Amino acid sequence: YCRTAEYPRTLCHATSEDGITWTKDAANPVIPPMIELYEKLDWRDPYVFYNEEDKCYWILISARRLDMPVTRRGCIVLYRSKDLVNWEYYGPLYSAGNTNCPECSEMYKIGDTWYLSYSRFSEFVNTIYRTSKSPFGPWKKPKKDSYASPINSSILRRFQSHFLSEQFAEITCIRKSERIRNFIDIHITVRKKLTSLFKLEQRNVFCEILA
Repeated sequence: YCRTAEYPRTLCHATSEDGITWTKDAANPVIPPMIELYEKLDWRDPYVFYNEEDKCYWILISARRLDMPVTRRGCIVLYRSKDLVNWEYYGPLYSAGNTNCPECSEMYKIGDTWYLSYSRFSEFVNTIYRTSKSPFGPWKKPKKDSYASPINSSILRRFQSHFLSEQFAEITCIRKSERIRNFIDIHITVRKKLTSLFKLEQRNVFCEILA
């Protein structure tokens, strides 16, 4: 991301042998925004995975279409590749015409059903999902499409650790003057969120605090 560049957001590539030192691809940007079809500011949140059914790599990109109403332009664009180097444009994989921009999309298959999830900050600040029997769609909206609703436990496990660590890290701690082990409860408001989100019993969380 560079606010002053011709394209503020582009998709670039880098490689590493150890996960610490990285080498940028000289061909960067690998996938610049298609400004004839999409806004150049929102071209972001790439998600790459190997699609076994399609026998190639997929990359999902959060974007905004130019041919839609300004507050409903959000879509998820698909590119495909055999080698992670040369990418072929497929088009919008998902474009419901009801969101500003679907952020941080993820796609996976459980059983015989494909799931497409994304977050939306501009409308309801939540993470929702769509289902399909094909990775190309069409995508259906479940009756309860938020991850705050009762869902398949396999899907829940994909997001549980993220929500626990990122969304509900607020805790109320009781500190003591000497070094002792303290048992603390999650703050009551956070506990209610967890109960609603995961449909779990309210539980105490124990942690060790050294004063």
